[in-house]
Amino acid sequence: MYTQSIHLGGHKTFDEFISDFNEDAFHWDKLLNSYAGVFGKENIIVKRYHKSFLPENDSLIKEFGTILNSNVLMSFNKTNPRNRGISRDALEITRITNQYLNSEDQYLLRSIFQESNAKQPFESYAYMDSERRKSYLKRFSKSNALVSNAYFGDAIEKLFPEDDIEHQNYLPYNGLTSDAVALNLSKSIVTLHKKLKRLEDNLQHEIKKTGIRYKIKKALSRLIKG
Repeated sequence: MYTQSIHLGGHKTFDEFISDFNEDAFHWDKLLNSYAGVFGKENIIVKRYHKSFLPENDSLIKEFGTILNSNVLMSFNKTNPRNRGISRDALEITRITNQYLNSEDQYLLRSIFQESNAKQPFESYAYMDSERRKSYLKRFSKSNALVSNAYFGDAIEKLFPEDDIEHQNYLPYNGLTSDAVALNLSKSIVTLHKKLKRLEDNLQHEIKKTGIRYKIKKALSRLIKG
């Protein structure tokens, strides 16, 4: 959610984001109670949104397909993630510059970073160490227990698994360095140069093809007239 807020133009630090965040959004029992009050608890199907239960790109759509008994959705396999992640340094540059750029320029910068400073395969970064994350999640343990008991009964022990908390590759982020800024901007400039070069080459190729077609057309015209 924090990363997405930066992609959408936010410029708060993570600690500022957390301190201003409305934690009611994570009290799932309140949300479900509001739905139950309108539709009736018996008409609600509760599913857990977690990578352990949705391991593939298409898992969420297929899950809906199972609920709706839709063969089309259950066999869906065309999900194409649109937002490629960017490196931690690129994200920090984006956060800082968001407050100075308009929405169009923010989008352009993000697009450049997605090409030049994308996250590497299997690269991940966390904003909390395991102890801080445990402490934060503990605030919602009562709410999660209520949902677990009300909608899953004895079928599960906990609403969400905790095994991934201990094994996160958490590395403290110490902020941007001058070397990191220089590297990220240099990679962006090189990427733009290569992109412009490809466009120029394509344009020259099209011009050349157009010239050849013109010469052929002119030669045929002479033959016909002759």
